[in-house]
Amino acid sequence: MSILLPVFIPLICACGILITGRKYSAYNKVWAGAGAVGALLGVIVLFLTPFSMFYLNWCESILTFSLSAGAFDKAALAALTVFAVLIYVYSLKSNIEHERWFFFSFLFTLAFACGAVLADNLVLMLFFWEGLLISLYVFIVINKNGQSTAFKAFMINVVGDILLLAGIILTGYAAKTFDSNAIVLAPISMQTGLGMGAFLLIMLGALSKAGAVPFHSWIPEAAANTNVPMMALLPASFEKVLAVFLMGKAVTMFNVSVLPNGADFLIVAGIISILPAAFLILKETDLKKFIAYNIILQIGLLAFEHGATMGGDIMALLNHGIYKAAALACLFLCAGAVEEAAGTTDTNKLGGLFKNMKVVAVSFIIASAALCKVTFLDIFFSSNYNGLNQHHIGFIIFMAVINLLVLFSFVRVIINVFFVKGTVGFTRPHFTKTIIPAVFAFVVFLYSIGWVLDENNLLNLAHAHFSFTWISGLSFVVIIMAGGLFFAGFKKHGLRFAAGIVNNAPVIKQINKFNSSHLSDFYENIKKAAKFISKALFKTDRIMDFIIDDIPSTVSKGFSKAGSALHTGYSFSYIIWAVIGGLVFAIISISGGWM
Repeated sequence: MSILLPVFIPLICACGILITGRKYSAYNKVWAGAGAVGALLGVIVLFLTPFSMFYLNWCESILTFSLSAGAFDKAALAALTVFAVLIYVYSLKSNIEHERWFFFSFLFTLAFACGAVLADNLVLMLFFWEGLLISLYVFIVINKNGQSTAFKAFMINVVGDILLLAGIILTGYAAKTFDSNAIVLAPISMQTGLGMGAFLLIMLGALSKAGAVPFHSWIPEAAANTNVPMMALLPASFEKVLAVFLMGKAVTMFNVSVLPNGADFLIVAGIISILPAAFLILKETDLKKFIAYNIILQIGLLAFEHGATMGGDIMALLNHGIYKAAALACLFLCAGAVEEAAGTTDTNKLGGLFKNMKVVAVSFIIASAALCKVTFLDIFFSSNYNGLNQHHIGFIIFMAVINLLVLFSFVRVIINVFFVKGTVGFTRPHFTKTIIPAVFAFVVFLYSIGWVLDENNLLNLAHAHFSFTWISGLSFVVIIMAGGLFFAGFKKHGLRFAAGIVNNAPVIKQINKFNSSHLSDFYENIKKAAKFISKALFKTDRIMDFIIDDIPSTVSKGFSKAGSALHTGYSFSYIIWAVIGGLVFAIISISGGWM
């Protein structure tokens, strides 16, 4: 029964907020803290047992309410609950509208995310993951300007839910069961259209839920219209961990030894997210939107790297996802501290904050280094943990170019925010806004030096073997090229120009101009298309009404008026009409007789 703790403790506390939150609002934070800490303690209990499972028939034994906790599941749970506790502490001193509903959604999110990880039955997993859609909508809609963004996020995520549902239905049909542990024992063949379709739909559903292009446009809007704890919790960390968890789980359920099409699909899906986001972050001047575009970029990188190393260690994939999720959450929490200190997140106005916010600045730099792939983990340790196989030289070169763009985008932001002179004042933020980002940065630092979650131990360096590969060499090339370009710009025009030297390049400006006008926001495009189609259908309906209704009605009215005019009411007129009718009848009769 201990396996139920990470799900039901936060869920019970969420119900406590609903029951008592309106009358005793001071207890909302207590309920939220109890739920987060309780879930973490429940995960610790699970770590003490090698394998846990809960099984219960439901829906009249058609489906099963089955939960299981293996090493892979426990690693994901550990990340989710630790992140939740840290973000909860940060949110205690954050400016949050409608705290009751925020903390309810916080616990609801934690409970259902843990349920999605623990669910052995795929339908049950879908149920828990669908529940996150409710909390996402509530998280956004409680903010003053969040109504339209909440609806947009809801509708876009519904598309991902439909894709995931279709993939799970096909998986169950192909395997004759929805229990993932049973499917793992007899993996589904990828050489059939059914197996390949199920695999691709699950992968696409996971990516869409995590915010990959073209399912991305709600994330920058949410960053601008909602609070920082929500962004750090759901889009930055939870959705990333759940996405890589599902991708890893799918690898165990399908026979991926022969799946070139599946790997190619992930690589292409990754590139579709990587390219626009990599250039958009070069021009973004709002700090929170800049981090939001990095969320989109990182899920693209995870998909690309998973496709390039398909069939590799799924624990390495999960560690890579947790590593990036911790870095993204750290950046958002740093942005919240900056916003509280300076009153803005406009990087053109910010500046000189390193002097007063050294811990936040260092935390931001550590997290940025992780996302730029210039840490020890990315350069010197096994290729499993930097996500690329050293034999894919073309992939590595592509990644080197992308990493160069990402590196310069972060250099620009770091210099503008923390080092050059700004135009705004400074108010020291609450100490929790400094400590919690530092804790996240410490987690990122542990990963960066090779400490990773292991199947047997909570933390273990054993699988992060030191090595020097082509990846290591290209990483050094990226760093040297970035340093050279930065030095050239600094020598010519100073620090601020050097920070934006790549962004000011003519080719980059043209690409960004193209991105701004052509980057696919399929939600807005669908709205425009729907508006156009509705107008066209309305005009078509008017034309058909004219042909079917108006023309016959007009003709009949004309005949009716003509008939009325002929009826004068005088006997002489009727005698004349009778004579004419008789003559016509006689002519027709005679003509018929001649024929």
